[in-house]
Amino acid sequence: MAKHEMLGAYDDWSMVIIYDPKTGGIVHTHQVVSIRGGAHPDRDTLERTAAEHAARARNAPIATMAFLHVDPREIDRDAYYTVDVASRTLLKADPARPHA
Repeated sequence: MAKHEMLGAYDDWSMVIIYDPKTGGIVHTHQVVSIRGGAHPDRDTLERTAAEHAARARNAPIATMAFLHVDPREIDRDAYYTVDVASRTLLKADPARPHA
């Protein structure tokens, strides 16, 4: 399992996932790393920035999507994930299956 690693000194590393609350399909991920002494955004700012980036990248509004904050150090970068909408947790998914 290859997990993300951050090289160098940092104070905080956050990740928010934007997903479809009906299917659990992930539509966008957004990470922020604050170097030593840098300002780190709060959860609301992180979500707002992620939503702006996702809407621009998808060229579509994301008003019906939901947010899930996760620890980026626990993400296996070689895996495909979905969100379990009932428990609001990440699930590793079979990459061979069609995605929602």
